[in-house]
Amino acid sequence: MSRKIYNDISALAVREIGLSQQEIAMPESQSWLYDSDYTTGNSHAFLPCNSRPLMSSMELGWELPFPVTFWEAKDPEIWIRRFNEYFGVSAFTFTDDLLHRPRGLATASLTIATQNLMTETPGLEILSALETSPFATFCVLTNLEALVRDFTRCYYQMPPSYSDPNPFHILTQNQTKSFHMAIRNIGRIVKNMASASESPHFFLWRTNELFIVSLKVSLCRPDRLLIGGIVDNSLIAGMAASTHLTQGNFVAIRRSAPLVPLHFGGNEGVLALLSDFSIALSSIFGDDPNNFTYEAPWVTVASYSILLCIWEALRRAKSEIHVHMDTFNDLPRTSESCMLIFNTLVESTLLCSQATEHDRSIRDSRLWSRDREVFPTLLEDGQSLFANLIQNFCKQRSVWGIGPSMLAVLSELTNGVAHAS
Repeated sequence: MSRKIYNDISALAVREIGLSQQEIAMPESQSWLYDSDYTTGNSHAFLPCNSRPLMSSMELGWELPFPVTFWEAKDPEIWIRRFNEYFGVSAFTFTDDLLHRPRGLATASLTIATQNLMTETPGLEILSALETSPFATFCVLTNLEALVRDFTRCYYQMPPSYSDPNPFHILTQNQTKSFHMAIRNIGRIVKNMASASESPHFFLWRTNELFIVSLKVSLCRPDRLLIGGIVDNSLIAGMAASTHLTQGNFVAIRRSAPLVPLHFGGNEGVLALLSDFSIALSSIFGDDPNNFTYEAPWVTVASYSILLCIWEALRRAKSEIHVHMDTFNDLPRTSESCMLIFNTLVESTLLCSQATEHDRSIRDSRLWSRDREVFPTLLEDGQSLFANLIQNFCKQRSVWGIGPSMLAVLSELTNGVAHAS
């Protein structure tokens, strides 16, 4: 069973995720595939920035992974007993052929499982399968992310639509509804599991919680490299390019210029993600720092992508507040979107900063202030506070070389801004 599942997953990884050689970009990084015999050296399977070939999800025809308890079995006898208990099969009728039979229509394949979750009533079979396996949940989230990337790739290969110049509308309303139903159905399970800190799989569920936020971001903040047609097989180069592109409105320029002004749709969709961003920041920075050493590289990449989106949202909100002050000689109301975004994200940033690491009761009095003498100082400090937070994120994650590489990019970027000012 293990060999069959791992073969299927390996085939998926090569076809769906892509195999990327990272010796040049990260010469000091270690391989986490300690038990694998690779003759080509240090190999890592990542989701490439945008080198993945367009592929229909119908090509994926493998079952969802079995429940976690199967994988934790200490010997074949325990595995068979748990298999029998889960599927209601008599031990006397157990044969290898059972492993290749569909477990039920809802979980017969990744595609069918995903489609079932895109409905209001997905059914107990698929929900039960996800509850018993955080890895199965991760597989479905990865499939949804791949679908969004395919839609993004197709949408931005078309010429600009002058009747609908919005650069952020990738899916139709019905498609968006289906995706949000899937996110809602999966999110209910993940939220319950991620709140049980005593569970041995707590961190796996927290990872899924993070990937849900990443998926939501992808729906309203398409990958800039996909949009711009920047093809790069290097993970580090792609992340570096994304970091630099965060400083400009590359989306509108690529998709809808010259009709769309540079500030159009600046923080569209961010208001709906504020709560998710706060949860993500708590998940990224709230655990024991010693755990960051063992964080899987794809979790680091997803976390960094979320942090970039938050950083950009802060920058745009600050710019909108300054424009309002210059125009009306007054601060915007605290209910204005730019003020809601800026105050909420800075408040979450302060909670995650090292200054409040041991005392969460500390609160900056400038938050939500309407005092024109006080609040502008927070405007100037907010972005630098978050930039420091990202740098700390990179310093804490030094195992795979991703953190040090991005730390160098961030240092170069901040030094460039300092010299320019």
